[in-house]
Amino acid sequence: MSDGREEMHTRSEPVEITILGVHVKSAGYPNVTFRIRDLFRSPMLHVQEINFPFGASPRYGGSRLWAWKPLQWLWITLRVFYAHLHVLLAYLYRGRPRRLYVPYPSAIVLFCLSLLPRAWRPAYVIADCFISLYDTAITDRKLFSPNSRLARLLKSLESRAYRVADGIIVDTELNAGYFTETFGLDSSKLMALPLDIDADNFRPAPYQPRGDFCTVLFIGTFVPLQGVDVIARAAMALESHRDVRFRLIGSGQAAEAVARIFDNHRPATVEWITRWVDSEELAREIREADICLGIFDAGPKAQRIWPLKNYAYMAVGRAIITADTLQARQMLQCTDAAPFMTVPPGDPAALAAAITKLAGDPDRRRMYAENARRYYESELLSQKAVEQIAMQFVRESYAVSP
Repeated sequence: MSDGREEMHTRSEPVEITILGVHVKSAGYPNVTFRIRDLFRSPMLHVQEINFPFGASPRYGGSRLWAWKPLQWLWITLRVFYAHLHVLLAYLYRGRPRRLYVPYPSAIVLFCLSLLPRAWRPAYVIADCFISLYDTAITDRKLFSPNSRLARLLKSLESRAYRVADGIIVDTELNAGYFTETFGLDSSKLMALPLDIDADNFRPAPYQPRGDFCTVLFIGTFVPLQGVDVIARAAMALESHRDVRFRLIGSGQAAEAVARIFDNHRPATVEWITRWVDSEELAREIREADICLGIFDAGPKAQRIWPLKNYAYMAVGRAIITADTLQARQMLQCTDAAPFMTVPPGDPAALAAAITKLAGDPDRRRMYAENARRYYESELLSQKAVEQIAMQFVRESYAVSP
C-alpha cells in the first residue's frame, strides 16, 4: 500500500471519515481508546463517530469469559445483538458515510455490513482486527474444538466479514500471514501496524538499579498465551532467593492454575495483586521494576504476537525477559542492540535461570532498558500507525477525485 505522503502535502482539506463501532473507550482497551483519540487529532482527517459500546460490565468482564454461566451468555448475546443493530441503523440513518474506520472489535460490525446490498455498503473501509475471534476462542482459550460445528461456523462468518474491508489492521507481519492463510484473504489488504498505548503515562524513565533487592514484574489478564503458570513455577524455584521479589498484577482464566501451583504456600517473595490497576499506577509499577516479564506460553498464537504489556515496558524503558518466539526473533533481527532477553517458551527452569542472571547484573539490566526504549522509539511509536491509517484514507480520496 502506498503511504500517500505526497498527497498529504498537497491536500488543503482534511478527508472525512466516520468511525463506526461497538467499541469501549477505557483504560482496559488502550489500543482502541488511544487509536481513536489520535485519529481525531490527525490534521489529515475530519472524523465523526457512530458508537454504541456493548462492552461487558465489570460483573461480566471479558477476563472472566471462561467462567460465564448460561444466563450470562444470554445476557451478553442480547447486548451484542442490540449494539450492532443500533450502529447498523445509525449508519443507514446518517446517509451511509463513504469512508469508515471500524475499531476493534470489528468482526461483527463488518459481518453486519456484509449483509447489506452492495450499493448500501461504504465505498472504503479500514478495520482494526487486532485479535481474531476464531483465534481467541479456538486457539488461545480453547472454548471449542477446532473440528466442532461452532468453530467452523465462526471461521466462516469471520472470513465473510473481513472481505468487506479494504484495509485490515493487525499488529504483526506474522499475524498478517495468519489472517491471510486462515481466512483466505488477499495479502495486499493486510496492514501490520504497532499498537497504541497510553503514551502520556508510559513515558521514558531512566533506569536506576537498587542495591538491596531486584523487583520482577508481570502485568496481565492471565489468559493462557501469557504462560503465567510458567512464571509461577519460576517464582517457586527462586523462593530461597530473598533478593528477588515478584509482583504479579492481574487475574483471569489461568488464575486458578497459578493458585494451585502456589498450593496455599505462596512464597514470601511473591506479591499477587488481583484488583483493577489503571494506566497511571501500572506505569508507576513499571518504573519501580528492575525486570519485566512478557509472555511464556508455547502455543501457536504466542509465536505471532507482541503483547501490549511489552509495549508499555519498552515505552518506559525497562529490562524485559520474554519467550523466544517467531515474533521476538523477527524483532531482534531488526537491531544490533538487543532490546530484551529471551528464554524457551514453557520452560520455568530457563526463566528462573534468566531472572537469576539478570538480577545479578545491574549493568546488563540498564543496557536492556536503554535498548528497549530506543527500539520503541524507532519501531513502535503509536503515531506511526495513525499516520499510515490517515494516509490510506487520503490516498483513497485522491483515487476518486475528479
